[in-house]
Amino acid sequence: MRKRRVAALAAVAVASVATLSLLLLAAPAPTDPTEPPVPTSDTAPSSGPYLSLEPSQQTATGGATERDDPSADPYSPPPDPALFTYESSVNAFAFDLYRAVSADEKEEGRNLFFSPISIHTAFSVLYEGSRGNTAQQLLDAFRFEPDRGARHEAASTAIASLNRGDGHSELSLASALWPAEWFVPYDPYLEAARGAYGATVDTVDFTDKEDAVPRINAWASDNTNKKIEEVISQGDVNDLTAMVITNAIYFKGTWITQFSEGDTREDEFTMEDGSAVLADFMEVTAEFDYAAHDGYQVLRMPYEGDRLSMLVVLPGEPDGLGRLAEGLSAAALDGWTAGMDRREVRVVLPKFEAKTSYDLKSILETLGVTDAFSKERADLTGIGESMKGRLYVDKASHDAYVAVDEKGTEAAAVTAVIVMTDEAPPRPLDFVAEHPFFFIIHDSETGTMLFMGRLADPTK
Repeated sequence: MRKRRVAALAAVAVASVATLSLLLLAAPAPTDPTEPPVPTSDTAPSSGPYLSLEPSQQTATGGATERDDPSADPYSPPPDPALFTYESSVNAFAFDLYRAVSADEKEEGRNLFFSPISIHTAFSVLYEGSRGNTAQQLLDAFRFEPDRGARHEAASTAIASLNRGDGHSELSLASALWPAEWFVPYDPYLEAARGAYGATVDTVDFTDKEDAVPRINAWASDNTNKKIEEVISQGDVNDLTAMVITNAIYFKGTWITQFSEGDTREDEFTMEDGSAVLADFMEVTAEFDYAAHDGYQVLRMPYEGDRLSMLVVLPGEPDGLGRLAEGLSAAALDGWTAGMDRREVRVVLPKFEAKTSYDLKSILETLGVTDAFSKERADLTGIGESMKGRLYVDKASHDAYVAVDEKGTEAAAVTAVIVMTDEAPPRPLDFVAEHPFFFIIHDSETGTMLFMGRLADPTK
């Protein structure tokens, strides 16, 4: 196989992110009539200027008064409800998050991979208990449906569809709440978490870290086919931990058109900085949905059942991802998929396996979510009574895994949101009878002492 100069491996990660955020869709989404479509061409690119995509349009967010919840804060009337479909909310957030992560200097030259739907769902559960400016910031960043009833119906329908699967690929999305023994969430909050997001609720004692931490990590491992086995550590929780919110997604799919292992060859992979590494490249020639634009190519590789697919966006040059990222948006994605034609394509794709981990606190703060992480400003009063302290998010993390080979793709991700209180809950008084004591058996109705004694030695 002759050497090929291809764009950085992160291009595949872009495709995977987009695909995992669109798992609801059985077919490519129609072009958004409110956005101009991305121009298409039948000619494969060789060189020349890149297509100038419009930057992502921030969806207008207001929010509706949650009239069925008297404790909720009022918001302005919502804009067009069509802007807040479940999939459009997840997808718009996905591209915002991708740009935020890719702009982080720490991520330069590194593989990027995450599950926007996992992060979105975990923070949806948090949002149900947020109020005031905290709720508004979450609404703006995650593009949540403002109306409570419509939001719950959309989430429950989408999650049920995902977990139903298509009979070909393995796909599951699971959520869980882990409240501390001393913390009692409000019933309406638990009803929303269970009903809309399918969350299980399991009370734990965070002061017993050797029990609480392994239980949460075991749940993550069980729900990711052991691909992600640790999402929190003992240093993440203590007696101030009120609750942990977790979400896990797992996917395993087989290509409709598989690569032959005998055709896999080692060759050079050119990275964004121009340096090269050796990688195993798979190769197959078959019919795929394909589109070519000025500066990049788009390929859709379906998994068995044809409901799920990987969309690969390949810039024409190794350093093209940065320019491509500037125009990434849900509208651009619609344009890519709407402009695809069935073509015979020779596909050369590297095999890869990657694990990633992200501190969501720092990333989400760049998207305007700040109050939820502040001890002074967080308003999570809709979750439950935290005794004297204020609830806030101390840590939010996301771990992901992906492997792509000749047979297909396996991917998993877990999001963990750790909710703390800034003041320790009241501790029970100690009464430890480890030395001699006096005791009475007393009739409280008549006031009569029935028995009286002293314990000097409990062994005799």
